[in-house]
Amino acid sequence: MHSPALRGRASLLTSLLLLSYLCGCGDQSPPPSTPVVSIPNRDFRVVAGQPQPSKALLSIQPNQIRLDRNADGLQLVALHSQTQAGTNPSSDLTHKVEWSVEPPEVAQVDATGFLRPIRPGRARLIAMWNELDAELPIEVIEPTEPTWDFANRIVPILTKQGCNTGGCHGKAEGQNGFQLSLFGYDPSADYDSLTRQAGGRRIDPLRPDHSLLLRKATGQVPHIGGRRIDPGSDAERLLRDWIAAGAPSRSGSGLDQATNIVVVPNNQVLPGPESFQLRVLARNAKGQTRDVTRWAIYRSNDDRVAGVDDHGYVNLRQPGE
Repeated sequence: MHSPALRGRASLLTSLLLLSYLCGCGDQSPPPSTPVVSIPNRDFRVVAGQPQPSKALLSIQPNQIRLDRNADGLQLVALHSQTQAGTNPSSDLTHKVEWSVEPPEVAQVDATGFLRPIRPGRARLIAMWNELDAELPIEVIEPTEPTWDFANRIVPILTKQGCNTGGCHGKAEGQNGFQLSLFGYDPSADYDSLTRQAGGRRIDPLRPDHSLLLRKATGQVPHIGGRRIDPGSDAERLLRDWIAAGAPSRSGSGLDQATNIVVVPNNQVLPGPESFQLRVLARNAKGQTRDVTRWAIYRSNDDRVAGVDDHGYVNLRQPGE
């Protein structure tokens, strides 16, 4: 067992599988930068000839939030830093702060810091921890037209839930008459399987909640693969909204194909056991970004050193790499 005083360097090697993902068109937040809203817990003044006292800061990333009402949402991060004499150590408090939105009718944020738009308007995002607090203005806008892209927004859900793996509908012969391409490599074929085959009975735009796709995935009817999607989850909501919109292959302004994904932070060195939240951004050739934290798939190369959950929350357990 390592001594409590031991300081180890730990760097999480997170492998992300993000298949058939296309980027948004500027309706999501830009990559995180230095936060513009930071409220210290006490005032201080620099006096000539005297060392600068430390000040505790709580900040929110990203530092600008402007969301399309139909956007999938985005992951927030709350950072606590102690600034003193040229040092700036920080710790992640994303799952520890108390999040809120005022007024709550514009957007909602859960205990993990995931923000979901509700209706157009302006509001304040607030994070509180002990005597520290930080806030950020947010704006939710009404899109000029609904934007749907099956390959962009629906295939990643099927991939995340394991529906198109080799052990389920992604195997060569499919499963129980329903076949998907392995890990969504052929979105066009997958779209036809869901909306055209079996007489189109897998989806019901007039009664979205009665769609066989939703009822089987959420365990409402017998399913060999068991329940894959939790009722009331973001995955169920997006699938239902897509079906209610007529299950389009592509509609609205469309979304450009992603050229790369960015993980924030991309390298983390910690002094000891600690937890922190990742953000994953898909970026297109125009430099536009889209938060895809909830739809990325995470793996740690050594679970003994660091584990990561389905939402990108990392738990550093012991010194290592």
